[in-house]
Parts: sequence; C-alpha cells; structure tokens
Amino acid sequence: MGRSERRAEDRSKQKLRREVNMLTPNQTILMNELLQAKIDELLDIYKDVVDKAVYEALRNNHISKDRTDRIMLEANKIIKHKLLEEK
Repeated sequence: MGRSERRAEDRSKQKLRREVNMLTPNQTILMNELLQAKIDELLDIYKDVVDKAVYEALRNNHISKDRTDRIMLEANKIIKHKLLEEK
C-alpha cells in the first residue's frame, strides 16, 4: 500500500469517526443492537461451517458415523459449557 493509499484510508477513517461521534444516544443504541444481531448471525453461520467441516474430516478419516455423532455431541456440550462460563 502506497503513501497516497494510506492517507486516503486515514482520511476515510477520520470522516467515519466524525460521523459516529455525531450519533445521538438512541442511534448508538440502535446501531449496537443491529451490530449484535449481525454478529450473532455470522457466528451461527461460522459454527455451522465448522461443524460440517469437522464432521466431514472425521468421516473422511474412516471414523464410524455413530462415533462421529458422539464426538460432535460431546464437542458441542464442551463449547456450550465454556460459553456459559464466560458469561
């Protein structure tokens, strides 16, 4: 990235910061809610992709369907437990 590209990016970021600073408290709350909903949606998609990839990897390595299902259930339990610990 050249100097002019960096400067253009910096100007763009500064402009965006000024616009964000001009938001009212209600607008900020709404933006946070929208962002949280979008993040949750993307995380759900990511989780599905990871689940499918792990499942396929296990099956491709000649692990039986029953054992693969048990592994996936156990992994999901561990993930849910860790997420609840963090909250």
